[in-house]
Amino acid sequence: MGLRVFIVLMASASVSGCFVGDDSADEWSTPEQIKAAASRCGLDDFEPTRAGGAWAAYVDETVPDHQAKEDCIYSDLAEQGRLTTR
Repeated sequence: MGLRVFIVLMASASVSGCFVGDDSADEWSTPEQIKAAASRCGLDDFEPTRAGGAWAAYVDETVPDHQAKEDCIYSDLAEQGRLTTR
């Protein structure tokens, strides 16, 4: 019985993570880094979205070319080696 519980716990732990990649706090994008990337992508006064313990760069659908701008932000941050929730 103990071995079964151990296997179930290990299996659920391996699939329960919300993020892919290293979980080091210094690799996750900060709100300031997201704002700077948004500015480089043509969005001034951008406010990142809280996503659990991390931040996302969700661009509202009412913003013209929202998907292209959102992709630009994520690409900018990825080029810097930053992880950002999507």
